[in-house]
Amino acid sequence: MRIGLPILPLCALICLSMASGCGSTPPRQYFGMSYSLSDVESRETPKYPFTLRIREPDIQLAFDRSQIVYRYDPYKFKYYNYKFWVAKPQTMVAELLYRHLKHTNLFNEVSLVYQREVPDYELHGGIDAIEEYDSGDTWYGHLAMNFRLVRFSDRKVVWAYRFDETKEVFTREPVYVVRALSELMDEQMSKMMPSMEAAMDKEMAAREAGTEGTTK
Repeated sequence: MRIGLPILPLCALICLSMASGCGSTPPRQYFGMSYSLSDVESRETPKYPFTLRIREPDIQLAFDRSQIVYRYDPYKFKYYNYKFWVAKPQTMVAELLYRHLKHTNLFNEVSLVYQREVPDYELHGGIDAIEEYDSGDTWYGHLAMNFRLVRFSDRKVVWAYRFDETKEVFTREPVYVVRALSELMDEQMSKMMPSMEAAMDKEMAAREAGTEGTTK
């Protein structure tokens, strides 16, 4: 008795005939925050004779991953399956800080890695939110961070800055959320640099007066 081939459903036949194969997973996509420094002042020589070390920011546990976070409400986190940051958010932010501070030339030396020489100051930070927030038909980029400039010799905080901002996204695609987050970072760096500079002016004056690190 001749046994015939099993009859496959039409969809299965179509799958077998397609070179790409049915059920193949979407390709991974990688995103990174970036902004131009063309409008940011850059000095020819460092303004202050101090060295600065940038520490990688702390990050809230929910955001400490390579997948991009999105939320519909404050209590439920979701993660894109195939959309990733090019690096962990805290590493990406540290690189942005380094790039910006090197460009402004405020400090005599800026570093990201631990070196044998101790720095004059350390920039500490924290990432409280870096995400896509979906509210009905409207999407937002949500970025919340805090920074502290610490005098290394006595661990005193000489400057601090915090922000929690959102920016509406008019095209509901993750790439535009990343663009909004980049714009928020750019805007906040422009706001925080003058106050950091004012704090460093005081530090410079105290050093020249010989009162740096003294307490009343």
